[in-house]
Amino acid sequence: MPFGDSITFGLLAPDYATDKEGGYRAEIGTNDAGQSLTAQQMADNLGKLIDKVISTAPNALLVVGLIPPLSTQTAKVNSYNALIPPLVQTRAAQGKHILSVDHKLTAADMTGDNVHPNAGGYTKLGDSWYEVIKGYLRTGT
Repeated sequence: MPFGDSITFGLLAPDYATDKEGGYRAEIGTNDAGQSLTAQQMADNLGKLIDKVISTAPNALLVVGLIPPLSTQTAKVNSYNALIPPLVQTRAAQGKHILSVDHKLTAADMTGDNVHPNAGGYTKLGDSWYEVIKGYLRTGT
């Protein structure tokens, strides 16, 4: 599901959830970390975006990923990432179809721009997304 480049973009986007039963993954906030927002403001905005997706597609599975390390915003990213699991857990406790995933990316998994994963980082991303959702995938038909 494309949320755009930031949490703010996702909040302003029209009703983009056309698959009301499928699954969505969101790893969002990297671009917001470079803005003047605090980690708490980023998490508050993420919570609003999560609620928008859940209200639009209440039967879909939403998986929210922690964002990768950013060498220029380490403290903010660490604080923001620490706020994501409680956001997800609160909604899961309310019966919402939502999970979080920590990809456990390190600086060694990033490209020279310190924003995007390198090939090894993308492998870690794919493996961690799969581990979280594999129990929800349909097999055979």
